[in-house]
Amino acid sequence: MCVLHVFSSTSSFKSFIEHTDLPVYRSHEKGEGKKPVKGVFSNFGFSCDVSKKPWEDFSGQLEDIELFIKNYYDELALLKASYTISEWYFDLPYQLRIGEEYYCQSDYLPPTIMRVLAEFNFGLELSLYPPGSKNG
Repeated sequence: MCVLHVFSSTSSFKSFIEHTDLPVYRSHEKGEGKKPVKGVFSNFGFSCDVSKKPWEDFSGQLEDIELFIKNYYDELALLKASYTISEWYFDLPYQLRIGEEYYCQSDYLPPTIMRVLAEFNFGLELSLYPPGSKNG
C-alpha cells in the first residue's frame, strides 16, 4: 500500500505527468482547491502507487520500494534533474503489533533500502496504524 509523494514550491509537474510511465494516481497544481477539505494547495505535487502489499507486510513494502526505484530509475533521475523538488518521500503504512502477543515492536530498515533512498535524497514516512484499521 506504499505510495510516493512528490512536491515542489515552484515547478508544476503537469508536463512530466503527461509523458511519464510512473503510476501516478493523483496530482494537484499550486492554488488548486483541496477536496474534500477546504483550502488550496500551497505547492505542486503528485503521488504514485508503489506497493499493493498489505500493511502487515512491512518488509514486502520495503522490497517494493527498492523495485520501484530500480524499475523507474531513469524517470526518477530525470525528474530530480529537471524539477525543483522541495520534498519527496515514500509513505509506508503499517500496523501496530503491540498487544497481548507482543509488548515491543521493532521494524528494521536494511542498509540496502537506506542506500537507495539516500541516492535520490528520498524521505521515508512510516505511518503507524492501530490494529484493525482499514487496510486500503
